[in-house]
Amino acid sequence: MPNATVATNQTVQQLAEETLKNAVAFIKSLNSLIKAVFIPLFVRIGVQAWIASWIIDIAVFLLFIWMIRSTTGKVKLLLILLLIWFAAGIFWGAEGFKWSKP
Repeated sequence: MPNATVATNQTVQQLAEETLKNAVAFIKSLNSLIKAVFIPLFVRIGVQAWIASWIIDIAVFLLFIWMIRSTTGKVKLLLILLLIWFAAGIFWGAEGFKWSKP
């Protein structure tokens, strides 16, 4: 019986890791899709592209916070980890942008 429990725990861990990878890929593609659609719209009304990108990043950040508030348990933990990852990506993007400006 212990072997079955170990096998089940490993399977659950593998599924959790795969789910996290899929969630990260989904968030990246969703953010890219939103930017691909909305940045040209913002630019058309006169907003600079980097400002539009920041507006979209903040909107996705707020969406994460809303999702975290409406969930519980392990899903909440997963969303918090994704939020930290996303926030770090925004920060690194901002740092890279700042250093590349003349």
